This record gives sequence, structure tokens and C-alpha cells, in this order.
Amino acid sequence: MKLLRMFIVGIILMQSPVLNAATCTATATGNWFDPSKWSCGAVPGCGDLVIIPAGITIDLDQHLMIDETSMPPCSSPTYIQVFGTLQFVTGKKMELACGSAVEIMVGGSMLKGTGGGSSNWLKICGANEWKASDGDVPGYALFGSPIPLPSEFISFSIENGTANQLSFSWEIASEHNVLNYTVDYSTDLITWQTVGSVASIGNQTNGHTYQLNRVTPITNEGVVYFRLRSSDIDGTTYIHDLKSYTPAEVSVSVYPNPAKSGQLVTIVLDETSAIEQTIGIYNSLGQLVVSKLIAEDQRSVSFDASELNSGIYFVKAASGNSLNASKLIVE
Repeated sequence: MKLLRMFIVGIILMQSPVLNAATCTATATGNWFDPSKWSCGAVPGCGDLVIIPAGITIDLDQHLMIDETSMPPCSSPTYIQVFGTLQFVTGKKMELACGSAVEIMVGGSMLKGTGGGSSNWLKICGANEWKASDGDVPGYALFGSPIPLPSEFISFSIENGTANQLSFSWEIASEHNVLNYTVDYSTDLITWQTVGSVASIGNQTNGHTYQLNRVTPITNEGVVYFRLRSSDIDGTTYIHDLKSYTPAEVSVSVYPNPAKSGQLVTIVLDETSAIEQTIGIYNSLGQLVVSKLIAEDQRSVSFDASELNSGIYFVKAASGNSLNASKLIVE
């Protein structure tokens, strides 16, 4: 009787749809079946939203089945958005449940293996959507059902500036039951921090453009990744777009230059500082000699050239992600 009960429970679990689906974003180029390549810490599965960001290639080198005939069966749609590259290794296939979708975004691509004919194929709900003989697929392309979102997304843009003075805008064609929109940033595509959120204007079909100005300093070096996501009133979160951003450099100028001992030297940034900035003055050996602070909402700071010996110096202003330098000569 106990064995029969266990068997019945097993059958029920196999027939039940998978709950608690995750958003799995690829964090590095590699193999689909390598859990370390995904932000969710596991191989993407039934009902997940799978995102391959720009600049990342994910290889599929095993037969992937997450549909009604797989073990365990999957009856929840799986959604795959490719901003980078989905690469099929020759002979490997992907089978997804009914209602699933593979969306190749503009700039993204789905690549076949070196074989021809039907050595690779994509099936959704048992129907063959693509095979190797169809060739590589550049974006934009959609296989399967449109990915259901509470809002019809058009575009997401980042205005030029330093990482501490960015503004974001996104255009929505229509929205239904959206609570808010949030912009997040990351330096590794794994850990995300919130830049800011904007409340939805409510249900609408006439289109709307949202704006968000930078509210959180971003101070790392290198490329920063931004994503736009929306939250539905039931708590469901959707990722609409991912972008990488390299901030513009902030120029620093010094005058008078050359400067004489006793003269007042002024250091000027080419734009107002969004947060308090540290200005370092380095000698020819790269040693920090003097540091100054430019207050928030200010562009300049002055000091007496007598603080420095005669020689050649470099003035470096660290502003967000950017680092620029100007030469200063003290006579």
C-alpha cells in the first residue's frame, strides 16, 4: 500500500506544472548545461524566462527537452530572449512546451552547427520551427508564441554623460496592470543594484515615454550594465531590455599652467560634479602628493601652488567610471 501511495504521488508530481519559475540570465559565454553560467544558479528549465545578453554566446551541445514529453513533463511555457548568441552544436536539438517562444532580438543571433539538413532543429509544441538547413538567424526573429508581457515595450535608452549623471528613458506602446518600472545596474551581470523606479501611469493603449534621472552614484571602473524591468500588480517581474554602457570621460583642466609658487591654482571639471569628487595630484613617480575635494554640485577647487615643489605633476579627477588627467607644471 505504501509503495502504491508513493507511485501515485510520483505520477501527480510528474503531471503537475512546474511552479516558481525563475528568470535565468547568462552571465558568461559557455555551455547551456553549466549552472555556473546562469544568474539563477541552475540550468534553465520548465517555465523559466531565459535571457542571453549581448556579447555572450551560449552553446547547446546536448539534446534539450523541456516539453510535455520530457521527464518530468513540462506544460509551462519557457521563454528565451537572445540579445547575444545561441549556438547549436551540430546534431543538437531543442524541444519546448506549447506556448513557449524563442525571441532573437535585434543584434542577437541563433547559429546552426556545421552540419546541414535537419542536424539541428527547434521544436515548440511538437512543431518544427527551425532546422539547420534554414541557416543562421539574425535578429529580429520570433519562433513560437509572442512572449506575454503586461506592457508592450518599444525602446530603452541611456542619455550621454558620466555614470553619475545619466538619465534613462523608455517608450511603452501600451500597458495593463503594471505597478512600476525599475532600472537596475550591474558590473558583472550577476549582482544587481537599483538605480531608481517610476510608477506606472496606469492602464493605457496610447503610448507613453517614461524618464528617470540618476539617483544612485555608480562608481566602478569599466563597463556598466543596465536593465529595464517592470513589476505587475501581482508581483510578477519582467525584464524588457539589457544594455551595456561605457561612460564618457570627464575632462579636467588646470590654470594658470605653468604655475609659479605663491600663485592660486584652480582645477576645473568640464561639468558639474554629481557627488563629492576627490582630485589627486601626482608627481612623475606616480606618488600622490596632494589631494583636493570638489564639493557636490561644484566644478572647481583652488589651492596655493606653494604646496608643491617645482616639477611636473598630473592632476587626476575620478568621476564615476571615468578617469582623466591633466598635466600641471610648477616653476
